[in-house]
Amino acid sequence: MKSVVNVLVISDTHKNISNAIDVISAKKPDYVLHLGDLADDADDIKHIFPNTEVIGVCGNCDWSSFTNAPTERMLDIGGVKILMCHGHTHNVKSGISVYVAYAREKGVDVALFGHTHNPMLDNMGDIIIMNPGTVNTYGWIEVTNGKADARMCSFEE
Repeated sequence: MKSVVNVLVISDTHKNISNAIDVISAKKPDYVLHLGDLADDADDIKHIFPNTEVIGVCGNCDWSSFTNAPTERMLDIGGVKILMCHGHTHNVKSGISVYVAYAREKGVDVALFGHTHNPMLDNMGDIIIMNPGTVNTYGWIEVTNGKADARMCSFEE
């Protein structure tokens, strides 16, 4: 088993995946997590990078999408429990306290959401909360020995 698992987190690409393609090509993450809007973008990335695990959820703009992605997923990546959703079902535009409480109730280590288009990263001690923003920013998570280390990045880096 690989000692470090690299996870790229993106959201709200709205059919603009060129920056994500560049980062995937350069950094070769083990996983790409797409947090919706548009979920079809995750399917497009899967076709371009068939050897990369690409996992997506639906967002509020995916109502007409042909994707069958759920609105929420729970993952275990290298012993780290990750909750991913778009955020609209937890009303994150009005604040993240409801989502944080929900994530804690689920017992996750990392809670990911999008929807607001505002990048944020908060390590609350027991849980990491991340919104990768939109097409100019992304999240990067390194999982080592069951521990997650997360950071926000700009596509211009």
